[in-house]
Amino acid sequence: MTLHAPPNHAQAQGAVASGQKLTNQQLDLLTAPIALYPDALLAQVLMASTYPQEVEQAAQWSQQNPNLKGDDAVKAVQSQLLDPSVQSLVAFPQALATMASKPDWMTQLGNAFVAQPGDVMDSVQRLRRSAQSAGNLKTTEQQKVVVQQAPSTSVTTIQIEPANPQVVYVPSYNPTVLYGTWPYPAYPPVYVPPPTGYAIATGFATGLAFGAGVAVANSLWGNCNWNHGDMNVNVNRYNNINVNNRLNANSNNVRWNRNCAGTATIRSSIAITSTAISPTGRTTSTTRIWATPTAISPAAAKSSARKLRKPCSSAPGRT
Repeated sequence: MTLHAPPNHAQAQGAVASGQKLTNQQLDLLTAPIALYPDALLAQVLMASTYPQEVEQAAQWSQQNPNLKGDDAVKAVQSQLLDPSVQSLVAFPQALATMASKPDWMTQLGNAFVAQPGDVMDSVQRLRRSAQSAGNLKTTEQQKVVVQQAPSTSVTTIQIEPANPQVVYVPSYNPTVLYGTWPYPAYPPVYVPPPTGYAIATGFATGLAFGAGVAVANSLWGNCNWNHGDMNVNVNRYNNINVNNRLNANSNNVRWNRNCAGTATIRSSIAITSTAISPTGRTTSTTRIWATPTAISPAAAKSSARKLRKPCSSAPGRT
């Protein structure tokens, strides 16, 4: 039996592959499955989505090591040659399994995030406003929903934080229900059902459902910088969990930069950045990267990757 992607899902895939800028409709259908994740988890899911093959490897490792939990799992997986953002998700096996269950979607999401990071984050805020307007996004025992206004503007952002900073709940939900009436009938949202083996709470059919909380201390080291359309890395937390792959930075918060990473190839890259004003009035910078891979030996690749695979930045993170 052959399964075909919905027409406009396929259009989004084609647009990403050809380098065309995705529309709001195309972005919203891609971000719908994860837009209601807590901010810190969302940040690391978006980072990890830019390494789709590694996410699948990490999901397999997680299935093979079910007794390792939270920070302990993240420390144990560091023997694997995976990006730190991917490694961090083994603390959240439900989120990892969800991503790995739909690799085409995950690849498109990662490509969109590399090419249009600010637009992806605007999409998340659009969907959060829809869920809130529909009465389906609110503070609960598991999460805290905070509406914050940007300084000197009328722009507001909806932030989602764990109710207890050290216990994180991964939500499950059906995008076709949670966001109310979907505004783009021709572009239905991607639906990724909860992976097999994970309990579905009773609220899933009509809203957000939460499974068991995940106790973590340092596994969540990323966060969303909504006012600037990029991601920050908390250096202290990152270094506490990535003991063999530390960041050397003068600030405790640095901007995540996908172009700092390398895997089995060393990438010679040219980055061209353009600045634009978004409809919300926020100044955004969009970077497109053209990379020319240079093949290297497996041994050299492993050595180079360990040196390069850091969420590095030349400037402190902005808040």
